[in-house]
Amino acid sequence: MSYLIPEQKLFVDASGDVSIPGHLTVESISATSLSVTGDITTIGNITTTGAISSTSTTTGFLPPVLTTSQRNAIVFPVTGLEIFNSTTNQPEFYNGSIWAAVGGVSTLNTLVGAITLAAGSNISITPSGNILTISATASVVTYQQDLFPWVGSNVFTLSFTPISNSQIVFFNGLGLVSGASHDYVLSGTTLTLNAGIILKAGDQILVVYPH
Repeated sequence: MSYLIPEQKLFVDASGDVSIPGHLTVESISATSLSVTGDITTIGNITTTGAISSTSTTTGFLPPVLTTSQRNAIVFPVTGLEIFNSTTNQPEFYNGSIWAAVGGVSTLNTLVGAITLAAGSNISITPSGNILTISATASVVTYQQDLFPWVGSNVFTLSFTPISNSQIVFFNGLGLVSGASHDYVLSGTTLTLNAGIILKAGDQILVVYPH
């Protein structure tokens, strides 16, 4: 193993700790491992699957700490690159396409796209820490049929308020057209036939609608 050591000085204090001023660059490793006793850091052939091992009961591993802006300034990050994002306060890694939070949840500023819901669906958003859960459930739609015999009036009251523009109105089995200049007007639960439609005894109005 060879080192490039500016200043070329090694300091050993009374407790036996070794410090090197400047920067230490490991240029090559010819031995199978590099070990430091005490809180142990080992570099080299640790196992068949691990290359770096750090053992301590009093300290932790600290990756480079960057803000989101600093992270985004990294040119051509390699897949698997890891940092701690101090803006979102979470560890992240580069998955080859985007920076994602460790655990597989992407940070919100990397999400692009749209959420498409079926008609009548409900959406709920639940925040928990750094995770935002978005879920959708279909609303229950009930269909209603109201049948009205003629009782001397062109105004009828429906049992429920229909979903907007969803109703179908029949006069003696014939479909009617909605609109003030057509056959009827619906406002809330009130159905009003236009004066041009003449009702007589035995006539029936059927309204089918979801609500």
